[in-house]
Amino acid sequence: MAALKITRLSDLYEVVLPEEMRKEYLMLQDEWVNERKMPHSVKEMYKKNVLKASGLSVD
Repeated sequence: MAALKITRLSDLYEVVLPEEMRKEYLMLQDEWVNERKMPHSVKEMYKKNVLKASGLSVD
């Protein structure tokens, strides 16, 4: 059996986003980091995940 020492996830895989999605990601990242405000799309995703984990409807 062998063990690997991984220091970065990029050592295992690389994520390449389509250009349009990359631009949106950078915009949301800027909003979150510089303005210290969670983007609306992230809030919605979080809300759906919490409701699903709680067994409540997402409607």
